[in-house]
Amino acid sequence: MRNQRQFKLILSSLLFFMMLFGGVQTVRAAGSGFTVTANLPSNQYNQAVSYFDVLMAPGAKQTFTVTVKNLENQSKTIKAEANTGYTTDDGQESMNRHELGVLSTAPYQFNQIFGDVQKITLKPNETKQVTFTAQMPAKAYSGILEGAFYFEDLAAGQAQATNQAGFSIKNKFAMGIGVILRESATVHAQPKLQLQKIKLSQNNQSNPAILAQLMNDQPATVGQLTIDAIVTEKGQPNKVLFRQKQTNRSMAANSHFNYQIPVGDQWLNPGQYRVHLVASNSQYRWTFNQNFTISLKQATQINRHNQRFNWFWWLLLAIVIVLLVLGLTYYLGTRKRVKKER
Repeated sequence: MRNQRQFKLILSSLLFFMMLFGGVQTVRAAGSGFTVTANLPSNQYNQAVSYFDVLMAPGAKQTFTVTVKNLENQSKTIKAEANTGYTTDDGQESMNRHELGVLSTAPYQFNQIFGDVQKITLKPNETKQVTFTAQMPAKAYSGILEGAFYFEDLAAGQAQATNQAGFSIKNKFAMGIGVILRESATVHAQPKLQLQKIKLSQNNQSNPAILAQLMNDQPATVGQLTIDAIVTEKGQPNKVLFRQKQTNRSMAANSHFNYQIPVGDQWLNPGQYRVHLVASNSQYRWTFNQNFTISLKQATQINRHNQRFNWFWWLLLAIVIVLLVLGLTYYLGTRKRVKKER
């Protein structure tokens, strides 16, 4: 393996769903060099917002139009796609993936409704109307389908060096316009959270965490969430081992994410534990209690990366003890043999 490996971290310069809470119609990320503007249709359900919130009928077909403007004196190629929303493990809504797989349980995905990814070429300072055609499923659904029209500049950004050997960051610019498709103006689904499974993190053992998987299984958003989770040994509810409380979390409709409860540098013993988790927004409060088990193998894997535990000295001590035992065994065996020979 080469000593130097180049990693590329693509950073979006703007969280596109910022516009879901803003009042501006034209969206621009600092340094992006282009803007996107939603052209709202006549069947816009919510006239107070600048993103698409559209009332449609089962089986209906409709074209959505977004104005894309190149602000630079050079040509630009932009990828445009319609993406279903999902929830990241940071507890935030995101719409930057075209194929979601198990990240969404929505009955229909935007890539099924709106079709394939587009590539748009803009001449210097050119403005174009980019269209997305929606073909609604013939079967009616309840609640909302949530996502975004996502636009990404395909030009490689300038690489930025970091203080880590072989690691650099490349900036890319992406923006989006929120899209909500609904088929009823009077019937609204309500969010419902579930605590599914609990496990230990496997991929980031330098910052180990207990992962509590939360699921919003309804076609509705949950708004701003406050999540407070504590971990205790089973049967000892008053002895809190770990706690993580976060505010301003959010979840996409029909999505799940792993809420992280950091373990830090505390020693983990194998055994039975319990998670008590409370999630709340302005209208609802969900309370969960669930037991889980940490095996000896899992505890060993996590403890091996414990920064507070100096494995070198313990390993050295273990080697010294083994050598002493072997030396003592050899000495006693030799002494016994010599006595027999006499």
